[in-house]
Amino acid sequence: MALLLVSAALQGITLAYAYRNVWVYTLVAVGVVWPVIAWPRKLLKERFELYLSWAISCSTIAFFHTLPVDAKEDLPTIMWGGVLMMSFGLVYWFWSTHGANQSRALIPLLTAMALAMWVTYGSVQSLQAKTGLPILNQFLGWVLLLASPLLALIVRAKFVDALGKTTGYFIGFGVWLVLLSVHTEGPFYVAYTMTLQVWIEVEATLLNEQCVTDSGGYRSLRLDDLRIAVFFLFFVQFAFFGAGNVASIVSFYLEPVYRLVITFKPFLVFGLLMVKAVIPYVILSASVATLNARLRLPPFSILLIALSLVDVVTLTFFYQVSDAGSWTEIDQPVGRFCVMSLLLLWSTGICAAGEYLMADSFDGDHRKVD
Repeated sequence: MALLLVSAALQGITLAYAYRNVWVYTLVAVGVVWPVIAWPRKLLKERFELYLSWAISCSTIAFFHTLPVDAKEDLPTIMWGGVLMMSFGLVYWFWSTHGANQSRALIPLLTAMALAMWVTYGSVQSLQAKTGLPILNQFLGWVLLLASPLLALIVRAKFVDALGKTTGYFIGFGVWLVLLSVHTEGPFYVAYTMTLQVWIEVEATLLNEQCVTDSGGYRSLRLDDLRIAVFFLFFVQFAFFGAGNVASIVSFYLEPVYRLVITFKPFLVFGLLMVKAVIPYVILSASVATLNARLRLPPFSILLIALSLVDVVTLTFFYQVSDAGSWTEIDQPVGRFCVMSLLLLWSTGICAAGEYLMADSFDGDHRKVD
């Protein structure tokens, strides 16, 4: 039965490339229906707040997949995304139990986020008024673009827990998103990150409800790990098909690029647009590394299971390739096969980056992850 459901989920991924609404139904099923059917009744009652958080976070991501891919530049939404990112950091600051020194490490990152919002606001207002890009805004935009991820990497040593490091990366790389946003990219980024953190807690809670044997510090694989690998593939796709990424028309709007450059330079413009598409995967990489640790699995375990499953999807796309029909009918299966294959390769890089970014959070003991 489990293998049948996994096969159905993988085929759902292939269908979602043609019908975007499939992601909405998938997220509702995973967030709302799956816990009611699969979770132990006792757990559902005792941790109802966890179920509610999971259902709301998945439903929020589903909402973004219902929005049109063609959207105009919206400054209030961009600012709202920045406010939500800062709120995420402030919540961690005030709720952290790991000391004031660790919380204060967020100050430079929150300052960079506030400065990015100010720069973006001024640049958008000037460009919409057709008065040109202020030189100061252009200079500060480039400084923030280059410095914020480096700052996140520098202050990560201040954080002793996985959530703290993830929060640092979230804000540091979120500065990029504020500078390069057009519409709902920022709110989607917040919702995506929160869903990943809830997913980690859900899987760790389910593991604690079961008797699991250890093997040299790591546990043995279980049938449930197939489902976890499928969820990982889902999140890889959600990041790709979410708001303002390479799968969206919004990705190719040049409004955010003109906040940094005043003349069109193809390679630079393409690089900046690709940077925006990569940002959600930074958080996914850190979250997957944390999940491996929380579940007492060896590094890259979830990736290796996912790689063994994803051949079903790539083969499906491969057999859909045809040399007959219109150019659109020929091109679409080829494009989907290439995208899925590249995402598969990209997933390997994601997990390798995550192990590097989160390595010192585990202290050699995969059970000591908060």
